[in-house]
Amino acid sequence: MARLVRQAFVVALAAIGAGCVAAAAAAGAGGAVYVTSRGAEALVEGQPATLESRIRTVLERHGVAITETGTSDGGDTMSWGGKAGELDVSVTARRESPSTAKVTVTARRNVADWDKEFAERLLQEIVAGR
Repeated sequence: MARLVRQAFVVALAAIGAGCVAAAAAAGAGGAVYVTSRGAEALVEGQPATLESRIRTVLERHGVAITETGTSDGGDTMSWGGKAGELDVSVTARRESPSTAKVTVTARRNVADWDKEFAERLLQEIVAGR
């Protein structure tokens, strides 16, 4: 009886582990968008330079007038900033691996007020490549 319970336990653990691995794989590059205390971030397939047109397209579609851009770390980090009405919007793409970049989006109303929903919406479109 104890052996049967132990076998059932091992099978259950294996099933749970397989589910976790599948979830982790689904949330891999180009996957999950995480809301942060000031905006949203995600790991995106591509490098900062290859993501630039996609980022600009999303910002323009949402009425963000780009007023500043920057490149640092030999091109491993690129940033875009601008205004959408009362919001100061910032996007940063930082190389994480040879095939992925961490993209962070913030949308700030004032010193203490952040529009995380707007930032998340922008990032979801960047991740989706729309």
